[in-house]
Parts: sequence; structure tokens; C-alpha cells
Amino acid sequence: MARNMRTNLIYSSTKPLPPYFVRDGVWLVFLSGFLVIELILLGIWTAVSKPTITEKYLPGHVIEYEFKYGASSGSAMGAVLWVYNIIILLIMIWITYQSHTVAQVHSEFTMLLILSASLTISSILLPLLRQSSSTETDYFIQEAILVFINTSIPLLLQAVPRCLALLQNEVMNKQSVTRWYSGQMESF
Repeated sequence: MARNMRTNLIYSSTKPLPPYFVRDGVWLVFLSGFLVIELILLGIWTAVSKPTITEKYLPGHVIEYEFKYGASSGSAMGAVLWVYNIIILLIMIWITYQSHTVAQVHSEFTMLLILSASLTISSILLPLLRQSSSTETDYFIQEAILVFINTSIPLLLQAVPRCLALLQNEVMNKQSVTRWYSGQMESF
């Protein structure tokens, strides 16, 4: 996201930018600010919601832990967290839209587009899954699957093109070795 913001700024700027403005460190500090705000809000939510953990003893020496928080204050702070994360998602979608004009070499448009779409779909699905799940366990499994998908997508978007490039390079090397070897055989 920071790379596309910086690249978009460079491409859309009508006059030369100062050197400090295009350094990675500046954008890292900028994005770290978003993370710090998220952590502060999460800390406030944890303090205000007064979380408690209860143990349930089930047959077969199984202990089930249940996490509960105070509904009134915790849900208000939870709403603030949701709104903040939706704002970040909207910023990400806006950056994605703005970066569609950036040259392909410098752009991560495809990755941002897929991430924006998957996060938006997940944000819509979470409340729907909560209502349709027959048990709390079903909901947690569905939520875990969504988290897995959303954490796997960035890794796959980074790894798959590199793996394909390595595979293509390997195929090209084998073809060149085969051509060289077959050329040697014809000379005998």
C-alpha cells in the first residue's frame, strides 16, 4: 500500500518532489501511524470491555475455555474498531483506484485490488455468518477460514509469480542444455 501511494504521488506530481518525500522510511512512519492507532484502539477496547475467561468442564476430562466481554462498553468500542478498519479499507480501495494509471512495472494494482475485494467480501460475510451459524463453534470455524484466506492471499500473490518465474527459468535452462547436447550429437 505504501509503495503504491508513493509511486502514485510520483506519477501524479506536476513538479519534482523533495528527496525525503519519496524515501521508504517516510512512508513506513506514515503506515506505522495507522498501526499505532489500531493498537491503541485495541488496547482501549480490551480495557473497557473487561474480558473474562470462564472454564467449562466437559465429560472426558475436556476443558473448554470461553471468552466473554462486557456487552455495553465493549460493543461500543468494537464499533469504533470496525469503523476505523472500514476507513482503512476504503483508503486502500481509493489507493487501488488511483494506482491503476501507474506503470505496470511500478504498480501493485492487481495485488491491492484482490486484497481490497477479499477484505470487503470478508467484512460483509462476517456479520452474515454470525447470524446464520447454528452454533458458536461453527461461527469460529468459518471466521478462522476467512482469516486463513485473507492471510494466505498476500503470501500467494507474492510467491506464485516468483515460483512461476523460477519454473520458466528452469524450463528455459533445460531447453538450452537439450539444444546444446543435441547439437553435439549431430556433429559426431
